[in-house]
Amino acid sequence: MRDKPKTSGNGKKRQASQEKRLRIEHVYPEGQRSFFSNHITVQHTNEGEFTISFFEVLQPLLLGEPEDVEKQFSQLESAKATCLARVVIAADRMPKLIGALITNYETYEKDTGKSAQTEADKQETQKHAG
Repeated sequence: MRDKPKTSGNGKKRQASQEKRLRIEHVYPEGQRSFFSNHITVQHTNEGEFTISFFEVLQPLLLGEPEDVEKQFSQLESAKATCLARVVIAADRMPKLIGALITNYETYEKDTGKSAQTEADKQETQKHAG
């Protein structure tokens, strides 16, 4: 994090050589809740902001014999997705976020020897990338 050049009392800007770098100390407030998100949306504006929304989609409760469950399921029109958190990120920060996500995911695969991505997810990712 860099301090922006500040103006002195007489209106002159401080020299860039006086910029100071601060170490960022990550603070997790006591009682901070964590949520499990199984659905994420990413939207952008023309003003240079990305909004990432994290949702939890719960499977509808269907009870009874298999034919009852099938009938209940056929009558459903949607599943409810509850927004757990929304984060707005400036467009110029997105490449760093994407890089951090890729690096962490590759480390996960290397450390565990498994891929969390299903074949359907891989096809969906390729569809959006192309």
